[in-house]
Amino acid sequence: MLAACGALVAGLVTPGLAHDAPVSPAQTAPIPTQSPLANPFPSPSPAPSPYGGYGYAAAGYALGSATGGAVQPLPGSTATPYPFPASSAHGFWIDLTGRLSPSYWAQILYDNDVLSAPGRPLISYAQLRATYELHGSALAVGLAWTAVQRSTVNAGLNGPGLGLTLLPSNMPGFHPYAGLFVYPGLHAAGNAGTLTAGNAGLTYVPAHRGGAFLRIGASLRSGLPATVSPGSVTTLEIGLGTSL
Repeated sequence: MLAACGALVAGLVTPGLAHDAPVSPAQTAPIPTQSPLANPFPSPSPAPSPYGGYGYAAAGYALGSATGGAVQPLPGSTATPYPFPASSAHGFWIDLTGRLSPSYWAQILYDNDVLSAPGRPLISYAQLRATYELHGSALAVGLAWTAVQRSTVNAGLNGPGLGLTLLPSNMPGFHPYAGLFVYPGLHAAGNAGTLTAGNAGLTYVPAHRGGAFLRIGASLRSGLPATVSPGSVTTLEIGLGTSL
């Protein structure tokens, strides 16, 4: 009788239910916490411009020639003006360029040349430029102010102008640079002239440069009033610089 009851109970019990069933990993996995919502409108990270970087400083030697214009007598002299004789010119140049903002630049150019004409006068050209970089390109346009001074003339020539520049790249290799500014309405001794100040050339940036570069090019300063001299100065420029 007891044996029959045991068999009946064994038949009613489903095999495997007498033991603890294994727990599924999905049942023991922790409930993930909700992460903060990401910004759907992230601000792009500013990328440095390959043109000019934050700016540069360069200086060097200039060698060329000067022609045109007239030599005015010294104050108190009874001599009459005479044509300026063609002469050689040599001196130095400085170019300081800095980025004011992602699109605006400031530039100071200074040229100082010694002329081989009688008296070995000095002539200097100073330019202060403010330019706007076009759509992250190498081209910038803007306004400028110039001051021209000759050592044998008490008064200088000053005036505003406008033009454009081609910014050099700060990446390794050879890269062009250029600038062309025009200053109309410069007056001297009752005459007016339009100064054209242009320069162009190449910069070479070594692969392991540490910011340094070599620069070689040419410059032209031409168009002063006929009553002053020289009318134009053309030079070959070579020098060194460093990016900022």
